[in-house]
Amino acid sequence: MAHEHVGLSRTAMHPGGAGRTAASPRRVRMPSPLWLLTVTILVGAVLLVGGPLRDGRPADGAIALHWWSLGLLFLVAEVSVLHFYIGSDAHTVSLSEIPLVLGLLFARPDDLVGAQILGAAVALVLHRRQPLHKLAFNLANLALSTGIAVLVFRFALSGHNAASPMGWGAVMAGATAGSAVGAVMIALAMAITRRGVTAAVVARIVGDGVVGTVAVTSFGLVAATVLWFQPLALVLLLVPLIVVFTAYRGYSAQHERAEHLEFLYDAGRMLQESSDVESAVRSLLSRACAMFHAELAEFTLFPANGEELAYRSRVGGGEDGQVMAPVDLEPVDEGIMEMLANQHAMLIRGGKRNPVVDAYLRSRRLRDAMIVSLRGEVRVMGIILLGNRNGDVKSFSFEDLKLLATLASHASVALENGRLERSVSRLVEVEKQLRQQASHDPTTGLPNRVLFSERLAAAIRRADPARGLPAVLFLDIDNFKTVNERAGRVNGDALLAAVGSRLRAVVPAPDTVARLGGDEFAILLERTLNAEQAAHIAQRVIRSLSHPFGIADAEDVAFTASLGVVPQIEPGAAVPDVFDRADLALFRAKRTRRGGFRVSSSADARAPQASSSAPAA
Repeated sequence: MAHEHVGLSRTAMHPGGAGRTAASPRRVRMPSPLWLLTVTILVGAVLLVGGPLRDGRPADGAIALHWWSLGLLFLVAEVSVLHFYIGSDAHTVSLSEIPLVLGLLFARPDDLVGAQILGAAVALVLHRRQPLHKLAFNLANLALSTGIAVLVFRFALSGHNAASPMGWGAVMAGATAGSAVGAVMIALAMAITRRGVTAAVVARIVGDGVVGTVAVTSFGLVAATVLWFQPLALVLLLVPLIVVFTAYRGYSAQHERAEHLEFLYDAGRMLQESSDVESAVRSLLSRACAMFHAELAEFTLFPANGEELAYRSRVGGGEDGQVMAPVDLEPVDEGIMEMLANQHAMLIRGGKRNPVVDAYLRSRRLRDAMIVSLRGEVRVMGIILLGNRNGDVKSFSFEDLKLLATLASHASVALENGRLERSVSRLVEVEKQLRQQASHDPTTGLPNRVLFSERLAAAIRRADPARGLPAVLFLDIDNFKTVNERAGRVNGDALLAAVGSRLRAVVPAPDTVARLGGDEFAILLERTLNAEQAAHIAQRVIRSLSHPFGIADAEDVAFTASLGVVPQIEPGAAVPDVFDRADLALFRAKRTRRGGFRVSSSADARAPQASSSAPAA
């Protein structure tokens, strides 16, 4: 029987016969070398069918099979497959070698190749919905491997009776050779599209393909023998075939149910007993990926304390995993959340979808997905997402969705009971502290240069001349080195903190006061209607800092400060250019008269700022 190994290749799948390897679920553009391989295979198939196999007669003229009947058999064989998983590999059992054997014996070679391509194409397009690059490779590879099978069969038969043991051997040789060639082409495609294709991997593909081909070809020879001697006996042959398939489906269903129960038990135990939320969430998502054979699993949580950011954990998707990373919700996320407010779970797969769902799939690079909400008594606490089912032959099902919804219920109970949420809250608090440390000055608690630059860039993007333009003030304490040496290092830090407090009192929210480093501070005014407003704030800052500072264990400290002002920053301005202008204005203020301010002119915005840094105070 034929086997399909999902995850070995991202681009190739032999749609009929053994050794079929399906693509990885991530959607990527087909590399140019792979297109070249596809064209080369197609040219080889055309030369083969149009040359040695052209105008060939059926090997056995007693029975004539038309191309359309063979095409129908190939279509049924490709649609009626069984899917099962061993580890991370997805396997597909197909009976496509049965019509192949019948075609080798009772059909013209060109009719056989055309019928198999037609039947497989209909199945791959309408049933499996393969993208163009996979479809092109698979059909080209199928044409070549079938042509090789016919060529080897005709050569091995060499005038012998097709119904004799020599004929059986010729059929087996042809089918095996075709399967091996198809498997080698798949290995070449894998080598082009991904790394790590070793000789062992190639041997595994070819070996599994040959074993499957021998098994199914034997069954096809039995069917051919029945046709030779008693065609009506085919009805009897169908009985064990149906029984085997039905029994296997029942076994697969029971095995799946057992796996589901084990998965839910393990997931509930992890959620209830784990004291380490990071390892619990990561393990849960990893198990979910394996259970549902998905490429990507996500757990997005909305803290109960009203934080602006959501926190997302992810496993898979071709990226480094993350646990409780802060994320801003996009409009497409909010659209999906609105839909989940009215329905507990969503199954997204092929077919007609609404614009909200299509936009969400495009933004996350998903082709299919399951999404369920984590619901508490009073709020939606988050969502769980599984995306991109591995393999082409099967997408997520409603049974999968029911299982994921049960998992979400377990997670919701754990959150409601508080154990997991307390762990998450502690993790979120640590995350907030780390973000605070990365974006704020530890001495004054003010935003640092990085955060100030981000807020300035955002203010420039929002700038609207009709409502007011942003302005920037750079401040430098005059002779701070002398003041710091006289007061001492510890008192110097306390003095900087006191300066920050006075600046915050002068500058109203939502404007920003930041410490850029040393004795340099910066002020961002989000909206000013004219340059006079920025100058007025500069005067207020100078007056505020002119009063002596009382520092513990030190005498009162008095000093002056100089400011550089960049008013009315136009939309589209670059942050480094604004910094240069502010530095230049501050330098001119210190050089002219310390304890004052200078306003940057429009000419400064156009002039190169080669020497804009102020000298050390």
